[in-house]
Amino acid sequence: MRPSPVFQHIRMAAQPTKFCPGCGHGIVLGSVIRALQAENIDIDKTVFVSGIGCGGWISSPNINADTLHTTHGRAIAAAVGVKTARPDLNVIVISGDGDLATIGGNHLIHAARRDIDITVICANNSIYGMTGGQTSATTPKGFKTVTDPQGNKYDGFDLAGLVKAAGASYVARFTAFQVRFEPAEIAIYTGVVSIANNDIDENPYTFTIIGEGIPEPCYLLFIIGNLFFIFLRQNKK
Repeated sequence: MRPSPVFQHIRMAAQPTKFCPGCGHGIVLGSVIRALQAENIDIDKTVFVSGIGCGGWISSPNINADTLHTTHGRAIAAAVGVKTARPDLNVIVISGDGDLATIGGNHLIHAARRDIDITVICANNSIYGMTGGQTSATTPKGFKTVTDPQGNKYDGFDLAGLVKAAGASYVARFTAFQVRFEPAEIAIYTGVVSIANNDIDENPYTFTIIGEGIPEPCYLLFIIGNLFFIFLRQNKK
């Protein structure tokens, strides 16, 4: 039974992740790794840069690659330094809205203005999450936080619009709760199943699922009630 390909690039010593239940950061982590694998990007020629906060934990310590964990708000500045010194490397910044758009907002704007050849992924939860829920630059107007208990008085940044207007050559926005899989990857099964982990020492968070009518042992994705959503592609020859 082959383990999930995502775990090829996960630093298992850092598992389980420190993300709270229901947080989308773990989904972002898995999506980034799948994208790297789908595009055949050389992980040994890639540097991940992050700042301080929950979003900064997505790459460091979870991705088993070269990572640079910087001071608060300085992830993009450090990433520009890496790209300037080593233009041959793929440089990917992953951090949160507090780090990238609030404390580090000036670096974000000018990196977009200069159209630096780096990839910046902002895990925007519209709040300073790790430090207790303070207002950030993307907090919606009227939203109550510990620093604005009566409600935020100001409109939050539209980050996609901001960096596009500043000059970034590629801008995209999506949500962690609508991750798209290819149709061949996912199946839904209802019935009696057997769930096992045959490789618990090497991959303690990978489970296989076996049941009548399932064409082959598959990996368990998630469960809703008595519906088992199973991941098929990992066992294809």
